[in-house]
Amino acid sequence: MKSIILLIFTILSISVTAQELEVEILNDIFVELIGEEHYLKSIAPPPPPIPADSIIKCNPTLWTKETISELRILGEKYDIIKKNRQIDDRQLIVFVNEKLENDTVELKNWSNEILEKVSDFTTTDFINFPKLGSLYIEINKLNNTGRFTLHKLSDRKLYSNTDKIKVVGQVILSRIYLNEQKNSGFLFYTYYFDPNHSFTNLIFIEKKYEKWIILKTELVEIS
Repeated sequence: MKSIILLIFTILSISVTAQELEVEILNDIFVELIGEEHYLKSIAPPPPPIPADSIIKCNPTLWTKETISELRILGEKYDIIKKNRQIDDRQLIVFVNEKLENDTVELKNWSNEILEKVSDFTTTDFINFPKLGSLYIEINKLNNTGRFTLHKLSDRKLYSNTDKIKVVGQVILSRIYLNEQKNSGFLFYTYYFDPNHSFTNLIFIEKKYEKWIILKTELVEIS
C-alpha cells in the first residue's frame, strides 16, 4: 500500500512540476507569441510591392514607369501610416486552450534536411522526445500577458468586437518539448484570426539568463 501511495505521489509531483515549468515558459514568451502589433489600431493592407526587374521586363506594357511610380508613392504613404498607427485602447481579448496537447506526430514526416535548416535538432531528436500526454493549465496562471486579457476557448461566443473590446483571436498551444537539460525546446502555436482561417508555427525556445526567449519561428501550415 505504501509503495502505491508513493508512486501516486511521485506521479502527481512530476505532473505539477511539468505544469509549473510550462506555465513559466508561456509567461515568458506569451506577449511575443501574440505580437505587440495588436496593441495598435488596425490599418488597411499594404499596396502590392514593386516587382523584380525581370518581371517588369517580361511585361513592360503592364509595368510602365507611371505604374511603378504610383506603387512607390503608395508604398511611401503606407509606411507613414504604419509608422504613425495609434494605440488601440480597447480591451484586448485572446482565447486560449486550457488543454495542451501532444503534437509531435506532426514532425514524423519531416526530413532531417528540413529540420537542419530550422534548428539544431534532428528528426531523431524530435521522435525520441518523451511521449508527453495532455496537460491542463489554469488560464489565470498565465499572468505575464501584457495588455492581453485571456479567456477560455469555451468563452469565444460570449465576446465580439465593440467600441470597448477587440477580439485579437483564438490561440491553440501544444505541450512544450524540452531537452534533457531543460534549457531549450519547441512548441506548436496555432493562431485563428477568424473562425475559418489560421496558421500554425513551430516555435523554438531557449532559456537565457533565467528567462525563456523565442529563438526562431517557422511556419508549418496555413488554412
